Amino acid sequence: MGLFDLFKTKEAPSSVAKDSYTLSSTEQTEYSNLKAKLEKSRISDDEFSKFSALSCKKQKLALEEFKLGKHSIFEDNELSENEIIFFEQFIKKMTNAGLNQSFLKLNRLSDKTLNVEYIAYQIGRVKLQGRKTRMQILKSDTVKWLENKTLEEYIDLSLNWIYYTKELSILRNS
Repeated sequence: MGLFDLFKTKEAPSSVAKDSYTLSSTEQTEYSNLKAKLEKSRISDDEFSKFSALSCKKQKLALEEFKLGKHSIFEDNELSENEIIFFEQFIKKMTNAGLNQSFLKLNRLSDKTLNVEYIAYQIGRVKLQGRKTRMQILKSDTVKWLENKTLEEYIDLSLNWIYYTKELSILRNS
């Protein structure tokens, strides 16, 4: 069984409450306090142990939430108007291709480029903010960067990400 097999479910079970995938308010406060203290000074071994345990729990809960498809790239990220338009169109293409949008994850890099992942695999990058725009297209053995295209051209090019995602799925399941 490959990693993609873990994510075959299209819908998250409705019986699972979203709140069950977050730290309790007490745990969140303690985590925030310990993190702030850690960033400013040293903490004791007991505090570090507690912080590590809370950090691990937070990561596990985030993974479970992700696996169940209980997150949205639009809620999890601050996106520009062009990025919103781009990802709305990309999600339509994903859905038409039978891919679950809930497994899409974005990570903003320091130059405002968005690293785009499906499940745990990078499928490309796109930068739609600023004077210079660009998009990364991955194929099985090549990486191609396209620059200074129109938003519509980038939307059309996003089909390459879907092809690559499908290619990854085939490779992982063989």
